[in-house]
Amino acid sequence: MNKKLYTGIFVLIATVLNLIFTLLVIIASITLGTLFLRYVLKLPDSSQVYGYVVLGSMIFGIVLAFIVYTKVTTKLIQKYNMDDKFEDNWFGRKKTDKNGKPAAPRKTNMPDSVKLSDEELAEREKWD
Repeated sequence: MNKKLYTGIFVLIATVLNLIFTLLVIIASITLGTLFLRYVLKLPDSSQVYGYVVLGSMIFGIVLAFIVYTKVTTKLIQKYNMDDKFEDNWFGRKKTDKNGKPAAPRKTNMPDSVKLSDEELAEREKWD
């Protein structure tokens, strides 16, 4: 299995599980909110507050699912040491020269007027 396929499978499975978890949290919070309004606060069914509960439950579900998703995936990647199994450059292609070898990184040639002087370099090194 290559890195791109492994990354794609991991992202696909994690996304499906995240969507399921989000829906479960939204359904549970809507149910709990509705039951609280109906039986504890004894509001009538035609109250506008139910709409706010649905909206708040959706926002709560999405935010909670995002937080849990990032925490769980980070812990899984660290626990099973999956950093080296994922593709770093997912969408881009590696740049190659005419011979098919990896291209050297481009260098920026700056004019002398913007380059640091020896004193400035020494000062910067002192603070680094």
